[in-house]
Amino acid sequence: MSAMLRFLHLQEVTRRRELALLIGLGVMEGFSWTLIKPMLPLFASSLGAQEFLVGAIVAVPPLIQIFTRIPSGAAASRFGKRRMIVLSFVLTAAGAGVLTVTKSVALIFPAQLCVALGESLFWPANWAYVTSLAPREKQGTVVALVMGIQGIAGLFLPYVGGRIFDVVGFWLNGLIYLVCALVGLLLALRLPLSEPAAHHPATPKASFQSGARSLLAREPILLAAWGGLIIFFSWGINGAFYSIYVNEGLGFTATTVGILMTWQSAFTAISRFIFASVTHRVRTDRAMLSTIFMNAFPLMLLPWMRTLPLLMAVAATTGLASGVVPIAVKTLYANATNDRERSLAMGIDGVAMNIGALASPILAGAAAQAIGVPATFFFGNLLTLTALAMARKVTGNRRLIRAVSGREPELERPVAVEAGQMGQSGQTTAAGDTGVRA
Repeated sequence: MSAMLRFLHLQEVTRRRELALLIGLGVMEGFSWTLIKPMLPLFASSLGAQEFLVGAIVAVPPLIQIFTRIPSGAAASRFGKRRMIVLSFVLTAAGAGVLTVTKSVALIFPAQLCVALGESLFWPANWAYVTSLAPREKQGTVVALVMGIQGIAGLFLPYVGGRIFDVVGFWLNGLIYLVCALVGLLLALRLPLSEPAAHHPATPKASFQSGARSLLAREPILLAAWGGLIIFFSWGINGAFYSIYVNEGLGFTATTVGILMTWQSAFTAISRFIFASVTHRVRTDRAMLSTIFMNAFPLMLLPWMRTLPLLMAVAATTGLASGVVPIAVKTLYANATNDRERSLAMGIDGVAMNIGALASPILAGAAAQAIGVPATFFFGNLLTLTALAMARKVTGNRRLIRAVSGREPELERPVAVEAGQMGQSGQTTAAGDTGVRA
């Protein structure tokens, strides 16, 4: 850990035990994405679920999280990040236990509910905690470091998940996920009982709704929210039917699906470490927008990518993009907030991305039944690119900002930081304190 921090010029990070624990916690919680979620549509389909019902199952977590992410971010600020993280693993373990034993499509829904609530409590607290460990100009780097290590740790899980599904059955995927959740709970209990006062000031009495609206008056936060929404829309289109398309549409095994996802994960991890070394030298907003395009365009062409080499090319390209986008998004949020506000800002991040994640599988399920799965990839990602083209116009619209937040855009408080922290207008905007993130 110390060698990696020196390599990335993160010697300022002194609470290294906490950082190591947070990395481990992110690995355990993130296993749901790499072990369970890729195989869940196939599992539901094997139990007799039709396309629209598969889309509805995939949509449960984002639907729940739209309403719970901001309150959970506010709760982390008020009651402490550690408490939220511990509770998140209790809920995740409950959901994983149901997935381990269920043979019914109906029971997938309550399992998804528990997993969704666990994620909703975990990620705002986790990312607020991680970014509190580094100075503002290095927060993008520490986010990239954490995501990169998590990506490497889960590199072979998609292959393992696909192989287990083919040979043993989904119940073992669920059991491994349950073990990971319990390990995460043990790690969470080792976090310090109290956070340092400098990093956990008293939460103001304003409601979390008014606090969220106030944050949305800041143009970098609105841009990050828009970016999170559209990238998760694209990922949702892909995630709902990619495994079904490759397995049932193209005739590849679930193991091959896992290999493709492992291949993608390798490029994701590579891009995160590369971005960690250059994040202070690039415009974060431009990195976010360009990599959203880099993700959506190949997926739009997926109906014509029917051979394994072409599928691997798409996976590699989207993997590179997928490594950068979430780092850039969280960097924009962190740069525009102080420590007191950051958990709430990460809650806004969750709401924005879950709106995209909710709309996409429902739309994909309806479209797949109407026009077929291949056409759904094309039109869904064409819509993503259209929304991307609107990014600057939407986030620069002062009327929209007033309508969303009830106040004028907060662009008048620049903070002198490095190029990687620049906002869309060429200056970084901060809200509240002096100093913070990239």
